[in-house]
Amino acid sequence: MRSTRCRVRAAFTLVELLVVIAIIGVLVALLLPAVQTAREAARRAQCSNHVRQLSLAVLNYHDVNLAFPSGGYKGNCGYKMGWVVRVFPFMEQGPRYDSIYPVLMTATPWRFDTSPHFGTDPKYVTKIVPLSCPSSELKKSEHYQNSTLPWISDQSPLHYRGVAGAYNVEPVVGNWSAHSVYTTSGIFYPVVSTRVAEIQDGTSNTLLLGEYSSAIGLPAGLSKPSTAWGAIQPWTWGHYQYTTCFGDENAGWLMIDHKMVQYPINYKGSFLTNNAPFRSNHPNCALFGMADGSVQILSQTISMNVYYGLATKNAGENAPLP
Repeated sequence: MRSTRCRVRAAFTLVELLVVIAIIGVLVALLLPAVQTAREAARRAQCSNHVRQLSLAVLNYHDVNLAFPSGGYKGNCGYKMGWVVRVFPFMEQGPRYDSIYPVLMTATPWRFDTSPHFGTDPKYVTKIVPLSCPSSELKKSEHYQNSTLPWISDQSPLHYRGVAGAYNVEPVVGNWSAHSVYTTSGIFYPVVSTRVAEIQDGTSNTLLLGEYSSAIGLPAGLSKPSTAWGAIQPWTWGHYQYTTCFGDENAGWLMIDHKMVQYPINYKGSFLTNNAPFRSNHPNCALFGMADGSVQILSQTISMNVYYGLATKNAGENAPLP
């Protein structure tokens, strides 16, 4: 007689299934930080390439014009474009520069979208990738928001600012407001175009550009969205000349595409316009371009005396990179 016994099919018990799920959860928890770290390393490497590309564009501008672009240009009153647009021909943005050049000294695309400014024109809105940090939470220029100037949020962002110097070295106290105080101790500052020969502290020990690419952690009024001029603005606004606008030679300037060093890297307190701190989404640091074209990662714990020394071009400090 043939056996009629049934074979019992093996299966996971509920306890075994829960154990497997728990093990998978632990493995995912262990792997996720490593994946995030690898992604941030890739983003930081891309950001470093952007800083290097922009630094080299500024240096190539110097080679052709025998001086760096100025931090501010005298001319008609208004929210004028600054040094960034002037290095476009040296970073594969020649056609964009050619289309802007006829109105370079008169147009204020940050402030107006009407003729002849055209703030919504593609040449101002189309993103310029090397000017933005891939780690930034700001994919457009949405840090600063103004209901009467809605086009600003769509303009191409600028996450790298010129270094204007240290706030406590060669300060110029504009008498128009607290916002108009600036310094002439760095490479970028109003009216004057610095030459490499003036960088007596050494080009490898002098900051040229720095990241200002994140609004995370800023206090109320400066966090996103903000109506403060010290917010992260698009490249379309470089400076504002109180001197021309109000007929006072001692009125001072607003520095938008260049900033003086006063606060620590990734500072989370309050600030004005010209002293907005260099900050980023990279963990505990920010990237800087040096006056020799190299790129350095500076820790947010850097000594302030060293930081001030790196920001100045000829103050005589012996401030090598940490």
